[in-house]
Amino acid sequence: MTINRCSIYPLMRQGLNAIMGHYKSTPDDWKRVFKTKPVTQGYIYNVEYSGTGMAQRKSEGDGMAQDTMSVRYEGTSRPDTYGLKVPITFEAIDDNQYKEQFPRIMDELKRSLSDAKKQNAANVFNLGTLTNTMDNVPFFSNFHPLDNGGTCSNLGNIALSDTSLKNGLLAIRKFKKLSGNLISVTPEMLYTSAENETVAKILLGSQYRPSVGTAADNALAGVNDINAFYGNSFLPKGYVIDNYITSPTFAALITDVEEGLMNYSRQEVKTDSWQDKDTRSIWFSAWERYLFAAVNWRAAYCLSI
Repeated sequence: MTINRCSIYPLMRQGLNAIMGHYKSTPDDWKRVFKTKPVTQGYIYNVEYSGTGMAQRKSEGDGMAQDTMSVRYEGTSRPDTYGLKVPITFEAIDDNQYKEQFPRIMDELKRSLSDAKKQNAANVFNLGTLTNTMDNVPFFSNFHPLDNGGTCSNLGNIALSDTSLKNGLLAIRKFKKLSGNLISVTPEMLYTSAENETVAKILLGSQYRPSVGTAADNALAGVNDINAFYGNSFLPKGYVIDNYITSPTFAALITDVEEGLMNYSRQEVKTDSWQDKDTRSIWFSAWERYLFAAVNWRAAYCLSI
């Protein structure tokens, strides 16, 4: 719909006290979670190979055990284009008495792109049990396959708590590569929903362990115990609260795995404006191209969906 004089009729006369509608934006929380990498082609191609397994004991006089290496999984994805355009009539611009305050069309278009980017980043987690990674199972799964016939899990089922954090840290220590050998993966931060903000603060904000007692005679249980998660000892980057997470119980530990949670940037924000020669209406547009992806499931452990 074109912005015309009917759309902004209060702006046609002098004496207006204030024009409201421009508010502070929510923070770009995704920048703390995803690694940004520029790409120069219309597709992103990733592979994962299976390395050698654990070395085996060689008996005297016998030959050594044989192993092999090969590419096991591959994935191709493409950046998406996001954009908006807005037209405004020449007359609406000409008669508007408050051009400096409204309409700030380009500012609004850039904000719309930013809001979409925040939502698309969060959707990697919102759809984490539905969208497959390269091993052909969902990002969050109890059954990530290994070449030795076993599986690995990065999905828990306990709401954010002292217990779920401990379970998550232990599970991350058990992460393996495709051959089945253990790997070194370090948890860096807690990533969770707005509904869990106070819980995250309680769990990570004190040097003392939160009380674990509920009965009257056990109300202070754990009060003087040291909080293992305080002081960034296990989670050096603290916690991130994302307003775009849809599940109120969602919480995950983000790890330091390379090429794990990625923002592939194909084109930064571009803007344009032009005038329709027939109607003399002016058009404004803004767009960008990118892709958010969970490339490697070891990039996160989901404590609770």
